[in-house]
Amino acid sequence: MNTDRKLEETLRFDPLSAAESICGTDTEEYLGLGLLLAQGHARVKNRLLTERNDTTLVNTLDRYLHIVTGAGFETVLTMPFEGRSYSDRPAPLETLYVLAHPDGLLLLFDTYGSDHVNSAKVWYNWRPAPLCSEQAYRYTSSGHWVNSGVDTGFDVWAGDHDAREGLIYKLSRLRSTGEFLPQWVEQPFLWLLHYRDTDTPDYDYAAINAERIGLLPRWVQTMITP
Repeated sequence: MNTDRKLEETLRFDPLSAAESICGTDTEEYLGLGLLLAQGHARVKNRLLTERNDTTLVNTLDRYLHIVTGAGFETVLTMPFEGRSYSDRPAPLETLYVLAHPDGLLLLFDTYGSDHVNSAKVWYNWRPAPLCSEQAYRYTSSGHWVNSGVDTGFDVWAGDHDAREGLIYKLSRLRSTGEFLPQWVEQPFLWLLHYRDTDTPDYDYAAINAERIGLLPRWVQTMITP
C-alpha cells in the first residue's frame, strides 16, 4: 500500500467506533476491545510518523523543533512563563513558541514540563488547485472559505490544523493539492495564548493576541495581516 495512503487511513481510524461496530456499546467487551484497539493504533501511528521524521502526538521539545525548523519554519518569538505546580513541586519554567514560514504559515505551541510540547496550532491561507477544490474537505480542518478578490468566488481557505501529530504530512497534502498564500487575504481565528493566560479572570484574548502580534518581526506581521 502507498505509504501516504496507509498513514491517512491510520490517522482516520477510530478505535472506539471500530469496537462499537464489532461489539455494540451495551456489552462488556466494548470498552476492553476499544482499549486494545486504541493501544495498538497508537503504536502503529507513532511508528509510521517516526519513520517519516514527522511529529507525533507526544513530542519532546528538541525533536519537535528539529522537525519544524527542518521544514522551513523560523522561530520568531519565545516567551517564558511560569507553569502550573502539581503535588507541591516547584512550578516548571515553560515557554510559548511562535514560528513562521515564508510560504505563509504561522505556528504556535507551548511547553509542559519544560521539555515537551503541550498544545500546537498552525494557521494559513490556502488555495486548492482547480481539480482538487471539490475534495478540499479531505485536506483541511477548521476554517472557512473567503474571497481572494479574483473572479473565482470563495476560493481561499483561511484555516488551521492541530500541529501536534503528523504536521509535516498534513502540510505536504495541502502543498500537493494547492498552494499556501504568502500574504493572507483573511486572518483566521488566532489564539496566541499559552495555557496559563486563561488562568487570569476576565482575560482579554483579543488584547493578548494584538500584543503578541506586535512583538513579531515586521515580515511576519505583514504576512498575516491582510
